[in-house]
Amino acid sequence: MATRQTNDTQWRPLYFPAVAERLMTKEDCERIVAAADVIGFEPTSVLGGKDEGERYDAEVRICDAAVLSPETNRDVYDFVAQAIKQVNNRQYRFGLVGLEPVQVLRYSVGSFFREHSDLGYQSDRSAGRKISLIAQLSPADAYEGGRLVLFGEEVMPTSQGTVCVFPAWLPHRVDELTTGTRYALVAWAKGPPFR
Repeated sequence: MATRQTNDTQWRPLYFPAVAERLMTKEDCERIVAAADVIGFEPTSVLGGKDEGERYDAEVRICDAAVLSPETNRDVYDFVAQAIKQVNNRQYRFGLVGLEPVQVLRYSVGSFFREHSDLGYQSDRSAGRKISLIAQLSPADAYEGGRLVLFGEEVMPTSQGTVCVFPAWLPHRVDELTTGTRYALVAWAKGPPFR
């Protein structure tokens, strides 16, 4: 078989994350955090939900979450859906059927989330997750630590309003927060099982 010359761009996997810095405005980020404050934050579980038996594991994850209602936060859900759709159409082309409830996470001093993937298992509510979205709601100077790291080495930008979209199976983590408070919006698009 004959070989031909290639360049590095031909080898870039299609499943790399898509990152857009400052895609959301400062005002949008502040409004979303304020909406989450009104809802109230609760400690997050590792797997499962209120109906399926929550499992908390302080060795794996410590942070709080507020779930945004699609009725009162339709613009947020529309933004998330549009961002995921654009990246999926351009890059991944996964079959998608909808979104899980959008959450705002609050990382305080000592909070973290060890390396994990969002894909989930058939026995829990995250089954069917195909694409993850994480948006940076806090200004970069509002905290220290708390970096979002993909693949164990690729640190995502911390500028307020940055949005990262990636396949749900990619390993990622949030390093321990050492000062301040970090807010992030997280969402997942679901679809039929990969075959």
